[in-house]
This record gives sequence, C-alpha cells and structure tokens, in this order.
Amino acid sequence: MKDKIWVTILALLTLGVFIFNSPNFAKASTAFRSGNIFDGGNRTDRLVDWEDPIPADPGEVIEFRVLVQNDGSENASNTTIKVDFPSTPSTSLVSTVHITSTNTATVSDTITVNVSGGTGQLHALIPGHTKMYGPGCTPCTLPDSIDGAGVTIGTVVPGTSNSFQVLFKAYVTNNRPTPTPMPTATPTPTPTPTPTPTTSPTSRCVDLDSSTGGGTTPLTVTFTGSGFDSAGSIQEYEFNFGDASDGQQQLVRTTSNQASHRYVNSGTFIASLLVKDSRGVWVGSGDTGCQLVLNVSAKPQVLGAKTPPRLPKTGFENALISFVLAPLAALGVYLYRRFRLI
Repeated sequence: MKDKIWVTILALLTLGVFIFNSPNFAKASTAFRSGNIFDGGNRTDRLVDWEDPIPADPGEVIEFRVLVQNDGSENASNTTIKVDFPSTPSTSLVSTVHITSTNTATVSDTITVNVSGGTGQLHALIPGHTKMYGPGCTPCTLPDSIDGAGVTIGTVVPGTSNSFQVLFKAYVTNNRPTPTPMPTATPTPTPTPTPTPTTSPTSRCVDLDSSTGGGTTPLTVTFTGSGFDSAGSIQEYEFNFGDASDGQQQLVRTTSNQASHRYVNSGTFIASLLVKDSRGVWVGSGDTGCQLVLNVSAKPQVLGAKTPPRLPKTGFENALISFVLAPLAALGVYLYRRFRLI
C-alpha cells in the first residue's frame, strides 16, 4: 500500500515539473493584446477615424495601424511584427498582421480594404513610412521589411502605458505584369476581339510630412514627400519651403524624397511639394495633402541684469564724524584739567 502511495506522489511531481517547464506554461505569464489590434484609414481622403473595413479607389494610399500591448506580467522579448499583404489581385484586399516574441504566443488580426471598380488590385508598401510610436519613440523609424521578414521592435514591457503603435502606408495599385494570353486550340477562325480600351496612366503627389510643425527661430525642418505613378515611379521632387531668408533657396529639386530647410525669421510659412512622374510631368499643385503650414516664432529675449546706480555722496559721513568727535574732544579737555594742573 505504501509503495503505491509513493509511486503516485512521484508521478504527480514528475507531471508538475513537466508542466512548469513546458513552453505553454512559460508563455502564460506574457500575453499580447488580441482581438481588434489591426485597423487603418484612407490617407488620400484624409479620413480622421481609423476603421475596418476601409473604402478606397485604385491608386489611393492606405495607412495601417497595429497595436502592440503586453497584457501579461513579464516582459515580451524580441517582439516581431509581420504583415502578409494579399498575393492575388482582388477588389477585397484582406491583409493579416502577426505579433510574436521568443516567450509569447503569436497573435494575429486581419483588415479589409474594399476597392471600387471591377479591376482587382494589390498593396504596395511605401518605403520610408514605417514608424513606431510609444515609450521613447515620437516616432522611431522602422525598416521597410514589415511585409517581408518583419520588423523587430525589441522588448515590450507589460502595461497599457508601455504599449506601442506601429504605422505604415501602402498603395492600392494594379501595377503588375500582364499575363500572356493562352493560344486558341480551336482550328476554326476566331473572330477579331474588340480591343480593350487602355486606361490612361495617372500620377499624383500623395503626401508631404515634416519633422515638426513649428518652433522658435532658428528652426531646421526635414520634409519627406511621396507620390504615385500608375505607369512607373516618381523621378524627381520639388520642395517649396515658402522661405528664402539668409540666402537660402526657396525651391529645391532633388531625386531624393527628403530635403531640409532652416527658418531664420519668424512667421507663418506654407511648404508644398511637386513630383515628376515617369513621363516627365510635374504634378501636385492641386493636391491638398502636399501642403504644410509651419508656424515659426521668434526666440524670446532674456533681459540682462543691471547694476543699481551708486548714489552720490551727500557729506553725511563727514558730519557724523564731526558730531561724534566734538563731544569726545570736550570730554578729554575736562578730564585733563580736572585731574592735572594746567
């Protein structure tokens, strides 16, 4: 009987050690927020609210947002975020985000972009627009690999105040290779098909961002622009800083999508962007998304401390000395005459 009791105790201890050391038990102390953690908005339409699903037209820009929050009690190490865009053209684009770490179970969520018209579309990530907001990041720029190998954001500490938001942008585009038509196997002559009307290529200036919306002089601002070309890619960017003070150029043309300018004077300045498409056409003058208003104020002056003025001498010191010494002199004469013979 005693042998059976000891065998039962040893079996329970062995089971407890197995459960304690199992990966699922270790992951129970860390858990990412699940559910509605993936949403977005139509950036071209300047929609304020985040939503799912998102309505869009071909060629527009969608900004996606991912919430990363550790609802467990231990740190989530080597946290990675990866997004799978649809690989097949569709008018209902469903993307999936995956959040994982070395000691946490993976959580996933989906978002749908409903595209108008009957032509299937895809998503194309816009380089340079993957950013993270959270503790120590206002924002931090992340690599352009979120739709590939994913991006690693490091350790996520438990608690709502330690959560992160990862934002990135993508085009709604049908810029893909045209499949080769299959030959007709029927020997009967095929009637000439009606040619499909070709869609005229379109291009636009999509967005103009700035490193800051204002400040005090002298203020250095870095601008980042983006554009869309349905028939190719943007070739050149023209930044108009709205200011030519201190001998600087007001207009700068460059093949880079970034440019910086130093505002020396105070005032309100309107910065704008034009982009040149693959056909050499400059576009963007009517796109509201490619204009920014900067408010630059003068640096406040600090008043220096002044030494209080020295008052002129009034002769009071000499009068005081005379007033004190006169009685002392009289007292000395009296004492001398009283106790000594003169």
